[in-house]
Amino acid sequence: VAAPVFVPLAIAVPAGYVFALAYKLIDYKRDRGALRDILQKFVPPEVRDLLSENATQFNRIKQTVNAACVMTDIEGFTTLSTKLSSEAMLELLGEYFVAIFKPIADHGGFVVDLKGDSVLAVWTDPQSDSAVRERALRACLDLQAAVARFNREHPEARMPTRLGVNYGVVTLAPVGSLAHRIGYSAVGDTVNTGA
Repeated sequence: VAAPVFVPLAIAVPAGYVFALAYKLIDYKRDRGALRDILQKFVPPEVRDLLSENATQFNRIKQTVNAACVMTDIEGFTTLSTKLSSEAMLELLGEYFVAIFKPIADHGGFVVDLKGDSVLAVWTDPQSDSAVRERALRACLDLQAAVARFNREHPEARMPTRLGVNYGVVTLAPVGSLAHRIGYSAVGDTVNTGA
């Protein structure tokens, strides 16, 4: 008499448990994939992978290498920003950054810092290869051409851009406070001189 009740329960309970675990695993993998995609918008893929592998030990992510650094700065940005609403300025900056980020990425660099209107881009050079310096300089030329196009398209809100370029040793690492906020940046005299 107990068999008709016991057999379905003996199958249903473990099957339900396995189904719940499988569903939880699928949900976890989907969330993890979404977080990796979001993180890639903030740091290069190789840094994203290092962060993922060393999530509890950020001190392992520090890398000291030769690098070409390019710092951009919009001339007269403060004056321009007083003439536009914050929403209009945000939209204009968004278009400007699309224009200047492309040459950086196209030539193998990545943006490590963004402060207001200034951008710090880095080309790491672990092998001390002159081709890295050449890519950074070509990116600067393409960046200036992109700014010229942007300014032709926005004559009412021109953004002439100054560039500072330097090459030398930098340390790329998480910077900030674990308790509050961390960013990933390049640090060193090479960066300061470029700025």
